[in-house]
Amino acid sequence: MHIIRTVPSFHYLDADEGLPFFVNYLGFRIVHQEAGLRVVERGDVRFHLETNREYASQLPPLVRVETDDIRELWAELSTNPQHHEHLHQRFRNGPELRPWNAWEFAVKDSQACIVFQQWNPRSATDGKAEDFQS
Repeated sequence: MHIIRTVPSFHYLDADEGLPFFVNYLGFRIVHQEAGLRVVERGDVRFHLETNREYASQLPPLVRVETDDIRELWAELSTNPQHHEHLHQRFRNGPELRPWNAWEFAVKDSQACIVFQQWNPRSATDGKAEDFQS
């Protein structure tokens, strides 16, 4: 037996509310639809977007997604017209090298916050944006 992946669920007032963020901005595709549920997928990452008014009114969940090329993902998302609407303001200058030695940036909508990260193979630096550009 193998445990393959986690499949986080994001709760919205209406499951379709999350589609612009996940499909139009992040580039996921819809792989399943039924009443109150949308399943979106990109590569090996899958999320459930569910209609649940009670849970949607609580604090939105935060999910971390690892990538092997954060520069390429940043370049893709930063050219999307919706980027400034969804980018977490902390990362307006690009990914940061965090104290735990991972490059990260975060995007969000009304019910989801996703932190994309790539573990740094080099020793940690002070994590300035110009380090990312080099």
